[in-house]
Amino acid sequence: MNGRSLSALLVAGVLAVGAGCRSIPRPVLYENDKVKDVGWGQANADVDACMRAAKETVSSDRGKKVVRSAVRAGAVGAASGAAAGAFSSSETAGSGARAGGAGAAAGAAAATAVDTRGLSSTQRAYVEECLREQGYKIIGWQ
Repeated sequence: MNGRSLSALLVAGVLAVGAGCRSIPRPVLYENDKVKDVGWGQANADVDACMRAAKETVSSDRGKKVVRSAVRAGAVGAASGAAAGAFSSSETAGSGARAGGAGAAAGAAAATAVDTRGLSSTQRAYVEECLREQGYKIIGWQ
C-alpha cells in the first residue's frame, strides 16, 4: 500500500469514527405559558438560536486552537513518517512524511471535532440564561 492510499484510508477511518459519535445535548423545556404562547416550533428555533450564540460567543478563539493543534500534530506525524520511511526499503522518506503528516493531522482534527461537538459547562450556562431571559424554563438536558 503506498503512502497516498494509506493516508486516504486513515482519513476515511477517522471520519467514519467521528460521524458515529454522540449527538449534541439539548435543553429540555418545561411546557409553561411561554411555550404554549409561541408553540414548540418557535421554542425549538429559540433553543437553536441560543445554542448558536453560546458557541459563537463563548468559544470565539477555540477554532484557532483546533487549527493550531492539527497543524502541530501534522508536523509531528510528518517527522515520524519521514523517519520511518528512511528506514523502510519500500518507502521513501518523503512518502512516509506525507502519510504520517496526513494521518496525524486528520486524527487530531477529528479528535478535536468530537470533543467540541457538545457544549462546555459555560456554553450550557449561556444557553440556560438566554432561554430564561426569553421566559422559558429548562428542566434538564438530553
